[in-house]
Amino acid sequence: MASKNIYKTKYVAFVDLLGFKELVARSAEDTDVQGLLLGVLAELRGTVAPNDGFDLRITAFSDSVVMSADRTPTGLLEIIRAIKCLATNVLSLRVFTRGGLVSGLVFHDDHNVFGPALVAAYQLELAAKMPRIQVADDVHTDLATLPFQLDGEIQVREGLPHIHYLWMFARYTGVPTVGELVLDGTAKLIVNHTRQVLRHDRPDVVDKAAWFQAYWNDTVAAQGILPSIVDDDSPLFPDAETPPTIVRLYRMGRSK
Repeated sequence: MASKNIYKTKYVAFVDLLGFKELVARSAEDTDVQGLLLGVLAELRGTVAPNDGFDLRITAFSDSVVMSADRTPTGLLEIIRAIKCLATNVLSLRVFTRGGLVSGLVFHDDHNVFGPALVAAYQLELAAKMPRIQVADDVHTDLATLPFQLDGEIQVREGLPHIHYLWMFARYTGVPTVGELVLDGTAKLIVNHTRQVLRHDRPDVVDKAAWFQAYWNDTVAAQGILPSIVDDDSPLFPDAETPPTIVRLYRMGRSK
């Protein structure tokens, strides 16, 4: 008798933390970096929670996280939202992300994840090269058939669709509003960090920072509210900081 097919067609994302291995190497002699690593890993595991309503599952290991959700309009919307939350939180801790979002066959429960779609998501993450979460062509096609409009969560740069994880910063008005995050300090921290990475001695690291610089300047700084990322000798912002509320307000809970 044939065994039961355990695979399910889902949306699957593989997201990696860029520069993590270098941080680990530095942490041996720098207690501040040790604290940063603990904070980043906490966000990797704590930003997004499973949700049974659309079979959202999350598995974190080392410096990567795998997410999957039903291949339905709601599942697609929620996995995009989850990826944006994760990328925003670790970016506020000065870490870039890169990833791939695909659809296909996967087995994913609270303990295990494997399948062809996981391999495809990992391969797309590698192909993305720059700090972007690239969207596979069939997923991009699915987005065009949603029964509701997305609000700018997907961008196309260099002909490649990717999740617009700077969306929150690009929409920021700077006007104090009840319930809205104040992003000025976080934005300055991101600008400072990127400028420092642009001075790195490894060309591949500089290339990634330069890509992010263009992404930030085109989508965020172009609005005229938050600062641009410049590659010069001007002083860094002294008042750059990350408000603790940015993390709490972007957590997602598990449905009961």
